[in-house]
This record gives sequence, C-alpha cells and structure tokens, in this order.
Amino acid sequence: MRGFLKRDWALICVNLRFYLLFLAGACLLAVFANFSIGPCLILFSVINVMNLFAYDEANHWMDYAAAAPRGRRTVVDARYLLSLCVGGAMAVLQVAVERFSAQALLHALVFGGGYLLYTAVVLPVFFRFGSAKGRMVLILAIAALSGAAVAAASALEERGVHFHSGLFFLFLPLGVAAMLASWPISRAVVGRKEF
Repeated sequence: MRGFLKRDWALICVNLRFYLLFLAGACLLAVFANFSIGPCLILFSVINVMNLFAYDEANHWMDYAAAAPRGRRTVVDARYLLSLCVGGAMAVLQVAVERFSAQALLHALVFGGGYLLYTAVVLPVFFRFGSAKGRMVLILAIAALSGAAVAAASALEERGVHFHSGLFFLFLPLGVAAMLASWPISRAVVGRKEF
C-alpha cells in the first residue's frame, strides 16, 4: 500500500502548485477580511483527490494495480488513507490561517467533518463509475450536502442554536463514520471489477 500511497501523493503534488496559488489568495482574504477559507479548502481538497481518478483512467492504472499483490483493493485503501491525510492537512491549515484560536479549531472540526462527508459520498461513486460520471455526482453531492447544511444551520439558528453550539462538534464524528461506512463499499465495488 505504501507504493500506491506514494504514487498518489506524487500526483497530488504536481497539481498542488496550481491550487496553492488560489489558496494563497484565499488565505490573504481570510487574514485581512471577514472571509472563511473552509469552503475553499474543502473544494480544493476534494478536487485534488478526485483528479487522481482521471489519471488512473488515462493511464489504465487499475489494470496495472490488478496485477500487483492484493490488487485493486490496495489502491482503495491507499486512496482512503490519502483522503484522511489531505483532510488533516486541510484542518491544520484552517487553524493556522485563523491564528490558532478556539473558533479556528471549531471551524477546522466542522469543515474537516464536511470534507470527510463529501469524500465518503464521492469515492465509492468514482470507483464504480469512473471520473466522468463521478464528477457529475461530485457536483450533485456538493450541491445537496451544502443545501442540507445551509438549511440545517438556518433551522438551528431560528431555534436559537448558534454556530458555537456543541452540536457542531458532531460534524467530525459523522464524517469519520461516513468514511468508515464508505471504505468497505468501495472495496466491494473494486473487488467485483477484479474478477
């Protein structure tokens, strides 16, 4: 799995320079204006991981992976581990940009959980349908989950539950639970393709 993980990380690093330019602008806005970097971090993180699927298809990577020990399921394991690492890096950057405050930690937990929820929804679909159909599902998932989050936040705010409420600490455990549920689904999808 270590080899697959290194390969995915090397591919992400190629695109990372491009995204860092946009993130630098978002960080400046977050430092000098009332701008939340969290949604940008979620979007860039999810897109960075999802671009790996287009590379896999263009280079027939899954055919090669099928010949490797433990086959394609190891690719799934590496992709999920990489997604968790990207989410952790995203949370650390969120806290650093917001100057290590308690509010920054809360935002990192909320947006980190949101990233894990998005990733848990999209990864099995990408493994099943590939990058072209997967991108459509990514757009629908982001729209649906964002709409649900905004609606839930509005409903909670009307009832007097503010953003700093303890309810928002549930985002991270929900995201982790979604990833744990999503992982065996992806392994099963890829396992069926392996034979």
